[in-house]
Amino acid sequence: MAYVFIDRTINSNNNEIALGVSISNSNSLFNSLYDLRLQVRENLKTLLLTRKGERYMSPTFGTDLLDIIFQPNVEELKQDVYDIIAEAINVWIPKIQLVDIKTTTNVDDTTLNNTVLVSITYSIVEDVYIPETLTIQAQDNGSISVM
Repeated sequence: MAYVFIDRTINSNNNEIALGVSISNSNSLFNSLYDLRLQVRENLKTLLLTRKGERYMSPTFGTDLLDIIFQPNVEELKQDVYDIIAEAINVWIPKIQLVDIKTTTNVDDTTLNNTVLVSITYSIVEDVYIPETLTIQAQDNGSISVM
């Protein structure tokens, strides 16, 4: 199931364009999104953090990113991460244009003890917004955070 982007911005009617999952001080887990950039960011996070086969009736939705990111730190890891992310975005969110995917490990930065950082810089096709960056931090204890 592909994502459908609705090209609307905040207007006087406050039309919602999607729901986003947010941990905040509000009483609700799901917050309404009124901005296309926020919708794309939420869709990208959902795609990257969903394992293939995890969604019922959509076995090809998601990525193998969470499986491969904890593999041994070899040089091929960076190319594999790039390929996994690029393929998933091309299939499921074609409105995103990848600018750069940078994978940083403790080989590149010795302060990253058993941590892998994946920074994805992207822009929305046919949009005037400045490219944005989404960073995934994976630690050897299995914890994943998205910034």
